[in-house]
Amino acid sequence: MLTWRAVRREPHQVAAYILEASLPHAARVQQVDLSRVAVIGTSCSGKTTLARRLAACLDSRCVELDALHWDAGWTPRSDFEQQVRLVIDQPAWIIDGNYSSVRHIIWRRATAVVWLDYAFARIFSQAVRRTARRVLSHEHLYGNNRETIRGTLFDMEAPLWLVVRTYRRRRREFQAMISRPEYQHLTVIRAISPQAAETFLAGLTRERDRKDSPRHVTRWKS
Repeated sequence: MLTWRAVRREPHQVAAYILEASLPHAARVQQVDLSRVAVIGTSCSGKTTLARRLAACLDSRCVELDALHWDAGWTPRSDFEQQVRLVIDQPAWIIDGNYSSVRHIIWRRATAVVWLDYAFARIFSQAVRRTARRVLSHEHLYGNNRETIRGTLFDMEAPLWLVVRTYRRRRREFQAMISRPEYQHLTVIRAISPQAAETFLAGLTRERDRKDSPRHVTRWKS
């Protein structure tokens, strides 16, 4: 059984929520607004996969920031922020990505943040498997780009290097940001393991099947 444990966020003393496995069942139920959700986490944490599953569960639009940001030849699009603003003006969406240049406008509009805060070993192993799959299959990515062996080894912006370079920094950044006054309207859902994320999604699926409207879902709180 998985529950939602309240955690103090300094300095404003606002509760965040950590998803943990094997905690006792909690009886008190509240509501969480998942109309507009930002899915965050370090590189290769599984943001896109979870965002797509969450969007399917909520019958919402899923938007990958990488797809809006990259053009052919791994060239950043000049209209990136404009495209993001067009998305967030909509009444419902699930957005995944970590671009700091647009994070503030996304978070101000969002109703919730789902933070995949997994252990470094877990994320690095996911990064290795994903990179190997993409390189070997010549998978086409955003902007019709591909990951290559050369890029993987020598480009410091390649996913494997990003995991190594940014894992600790992004954890500090996210923790600091959710404490800022302008983001106190957000419900912060922090999944500390893939098992916790799975239980979260399973709970939403049950809630969707039980209710006519899936956007306001049950939150278990200890």
